Amino acid sequence: MYIAGGNAVDAGIATMLAASIVEFSHFGLGGEAPILVRTKEGKVFAIAGVGTMPQLGTADFYRKHTLTPLEIDDPPGPNGLKDWVPVVGILSTLVPGMVDAALVTLRDFGTKSFAEAVQPAIELADGFPIDEFRALSLANDEKYLAAWPSSRRVFLPAGSPPLTGHILRQPDLARTLRSMAEVEKKALAAGATRAKAMDAVRDYFYRGEIARRIGEFSKQNGGLLRYEDMAAFHVE
Repeated sequence: MYIAGGNAVDAGIATMLAASIVEFSHFGLGGEAPILVRTKEGKVFAIAGVGTMPQLGTADFYRKHTLTPLEIDDPPGPNGLKDWVPVVGILSTLVPGMVDAALVTLRDFGTKSFAEAVQPAIELADGFPIDEFRALSLANDEKYLAAWPSSRRVFLPAGSPPLTGHILRQPDLARTLRSMAEVEKKALAAGATRAKAMDAVRDYFYRGEIARRIGEFSKQNGGLLRYEDMAAFHVE
């Protein structure tokens, strides 16, 4: 991105989007991304890319919730599990903060379009060879992935964790990213400014088709996240 005429923010956001595809052991499109930007004038801006809890995720809900083995990742501490909330699975889901953070940061401090910044991520979602660390991560998390048909289809394609060098393909994710880039292209073709075109992508993700599909999946699978949580979210 930088060599192609962009600035450091273009490069950073493109890298972050790419990392959401290849570093799935720690980070994904549904994750968080608090960002600091230091301008050439020396002023520092903080973008609070941290998702909020769904409205249904009240303290009372979690007090009454009985943890299942597939909601626990680490061994219990000295107090056992009585004070824990789920750290794995759909009940640990927040509103995705990373996408809004990426778009706002790119819009206000970058120079490239979202389509340009997301292109490397799209290519990686089409297929990339996983490294040793990711292969180990998949092996360690096999029981969690196997519990979800959609996760099993992507991350356990042959019924078992792929090995180092295996080409991992994430076609649904690639299609989602392409649809977001297409929204921006259509907005620009209709005369929108660069900023307004990126806002159209934000609306598509948080108040459009993607938000509705996320909310419906969560509802059908016992999660707390709803379309209304997505629609109300915005970073500052």
